[in-house]
Amino acid sequence: TVAPNHSRLVINEVLAWPSGDAPDQIELFNDSTAAADLGGMSLTDNPAKPRKFIFSAGVQVAAGAYLVLGSELGFKLDADGEGVWLFDSTGERLDSVEFGPQLEGHSIGRTGRTGDWTLTRPTLGRLNGAIALGQTDAVRVASWVANPPAGERDAIELANPGALPVALDGMRLSSQPIGAPAMFVFPPLSFIGATTELTLDSSMLSFKLSAAQGEIGLASADGRWLEHIVYGPQSTGGGLAEHPGVIISEVMSDNRTTLADEDGDFPDWIELHNRADALVSLDGFGLSDDPAEPFKWRFPDTELAPGEHLLVFASGKDRQTREIPRSPNPEVINLPANIPGLKLWLDATDTSTLTLDEQDRVARWQSKVGQPTMPPLGQADPIDPGKLDGLLLWLDAADVETLETENGRVTLWKDKSGRDNDASQPEENRQPALQEPDKDQPAIVMDGQDDVLHFNRLDNIRTVFWVLAEAKKSAAGYRPLLGDIETFHFARSYDGALFHNGPDSHAAHGQSWINGERVDPRRAVPPVERLGLVATITSKPSSASNLASDRFLPGRNWHGRIAEVLVYDRPLNTKTRRAIENHLVDKWGLAADYLPRVGRSATQSNTDQQPRLASEPLTGLPVLWFDGFDDYLSFPQMSNAQTEFVVAREDAHATKSYRTVLGDIKTTDFTRGSDRILYYPHGAFAKTNTLVRVNGMDVNP
Repeated sequence: TVAPNHSRLVINEVLAWPSGDAPDQIELFNDSTAAADLGGMSLTDNPAKPRKFIFSAGVQVAAGAYLVLGSELGFKLDADGEGVWLFDSTGERLDSVEFGPQLEGHSIGRTGRTGDWTLTRPTLGRLNGAIALGQTDAVRVASWVANPPAGERDAIELANPGALPVALDGMRLSSQPIGAPAMFVFPPLSFIGATTELTLDSSMLSFKLSAAQGEIGLASADGRWLEHIVYGPQSTGGGLAEHPGVIISEVMSDNRTTLADEDGDFPDWIELHNRADALVSLDGFGLSDDPAEPFKWRFPDTELAPGEHLLVFASGKDRQTREIPRSPNPEVINLPANIPGLKLWLDATDTSTLTLDEQDRVARWQSKVGQPTMPPLGQADPIDPGKLDGLLLWLDAADVETLETENGRVTLWKDKSGRDNDASQPEENRQPALQEPDKDQPAIVMDGQDDVLHFNRLDNIRTVFWVLAEAKKSAAGYRPLLGDIETFHFARSYDGALFHNGPDSHAAHGQSWINGERVDPRRAVPPVERLGLVATITSKPSSASNLASDRFLPGRNWHGRIAEVLVYDRPLNTKTRRAIENHLVDKWGLAADYLPRVGRSATQSNTDQQPRLASEPLTGLPVLWFDGFDDYLSFPQMSNAQTEFVVAREDAHATKSYRTVLGDIKTTDFTRGSDRILYYPHGAFAKTNTLVRVNGMDVNP
C-alpha cells in the first residue's frame, strides 16, 4: 500500500530468499517526474521498530530510477513470511508490502500498469517480469505430523504436483474443518514451488493436531473444500504420516438416478481413487459401514493404476470381477463407420488409437474415420517451390535474409520468385511485427487494425499456398488472406470462413484445402493459433496487391501470423499441389495436423496439458481423464457439425462453470451453461430446435 498524499516512491521488489550466499534485497522505485530525497527516511521489517535502517542525508533517487539495498540494511527477511515498511523522516508510512512463504531464488514485485504485486524473476534495478502461476486446486495435503518427538512441533506438508508455482493467497487450513474452517489463512503473496512440498509447523499454523484422532481440512480462498482428511491414532514420536494412496473420493448414499449397475438397478455406491504414483493392489482391502466390523466386504484381487478411480456398488450382489461383457460382433462395434457423414470418431476402448508416454499421458487420439479418398498421386515427394514454372510471388519468413526491419517492425519482405514483387510498408504505424525464431517459428505478425504490406499488383493468380495462423482474439469480419484496393477475389466471409460466397470471389468458387483436407471455403475457417497450411485454386484468374487488407476498409485487415506465401499463375494439378504441400509440411513442422499423412486426430504436444489414460470405475473400460484445469486435445476445426454422440462422466467435484466437452478456439456452438447445464441458454444449440438426449431420454439442454 502506498500513502496517496506522497510522491510515488514505492517499494518495488523484495527478494527474501536469494539463491546461494547472496543477501536479501529490497528495491525502491521513484515513479515520479522529479528526483526523490531519501534523507531521514527509513526501512524496516517490523513496523514496531520503524528506524531499523535510516537513509543518510543527501541520498536521492532520480525520476524513473531504481535503488537496490542489500547487506547494508542490517536486517534479514524471513522467507516464511513477514513484511517490509518504508517510513518518511517524521515516522509516517509511505509504502509497505506483507508476504507469506517465499520461493528460493524468486522475488516478489510490482508488475503491469496497475503495479499489482506477484511472483517475479529477480530483476533488481530493472523492470520486473511476472512468472506464470498454476491452479490452486491442484495443491493437496501430502503428509502430516500429529504426534511428534519431544521438542518438535506438529506439522502439515502441502504438495504442488503441477509444473508451475502456485499462489496460496487466502487458502485455508484447519484441524476443525466443520466448526472452524479458517483456523489458518495464507497471507497475500504466499507461494509453493512447482513439483515441491511446503511444510508448515504449529508455530506458523497457530493450531495443533490431535494425536489420538483428528481431521485436516484444506480449502480454497473462496471456501471450497479441496481436501478433508480424517485420521486415526498416530504413533508416539511418529514422523510424517503418509497420505494414503487409495482414498474414498466420493459416496452416494441415496442413489436414485445417478448411476445404474450392470443390471440397471440403482444401489448406493462408493468411489475409490488411487492418488499414489504407483500401482496399488486391493487384495486384502475391505469396505464397511461399521468400524467395529471392518471387512463386511472384501475386495477381489484387483489393481488400481496411478490416478485411477474405481466404483463399488453397495448392492449385496458380491460381484468379483470388474469386466462387463461387450458384444463380439464386429458389425455392432463398427456401426458408426457404416453411417454416412461420419467426420470424427474417437474411441478410447480401441487403445491402438492412443499415443501414450510412460506416465499414460495422451499425446494423440487418432480418429477411426478412414482418411478421405485421395486421388492417385504417383510420386509426391516434396518439391522446391522455386523450381516450378509460373511462380509469381514467394514470401518466406524462415529466410531471414529476405526480411528488413526497424525496431522489430517489418519494412520490407523480399520476394524470392525472381520477379521483384517485394512486399513493403514505409509507414511505421502500419508495419507488421516480426516474430523472432526463438522457441516459436518465425512469422510476420499483423495486428488486425491497420498493418499491411504492399506488393506489385498480380492479375493472373490461380494457385496460392499460405502457412499461417489467425489470432485467437481476431474479431469476426472480412479479414482477407490476400487483399486488393479494387477487387475482392479473395474476400473473407463475415462469419470467419475462408472466402465470401459472392459472385466475384473467385477463391470461394474454386477449390481449397486446409492441412491437406478438401474443404468448402465458404464454411471452413483458417487455422487458428497454431500454424497450418491453406491451399487454394481459384475458379478464374484473380488479382491481389497486398497482405492483407480488403480495400483498406476499417476492420478488414488480417489479424494473426503469416509464415510463408506462394502464388502461381496456373492451377497446379493434384500431384504437384501435394508435392508443394509436403515441402511446406516438412519445412514448418506441420505433419501432426496434415491429414494425408496422419488422418484426423486430436493432439496435445504440451505434456502439462495432456489428459491421462484411466479406467472407467463401473466398467473397467479405458477412458481419458481430463483434470478440469488445462487438459485438452485439439483437432482441425470442422464446419457443419450436425450430430454428436458423447460417452462421458463429469466429475462430481467439477465446478459449476462453462466446462464444454466439445469446444472451439473461437466459436461457441457447443458452449456449456453455468450450473452444469448441457448448453449455454443463449448459445447456438439452445436457441435452435435442437434434439438432445441423455441416456436415451429427451431433455431440455
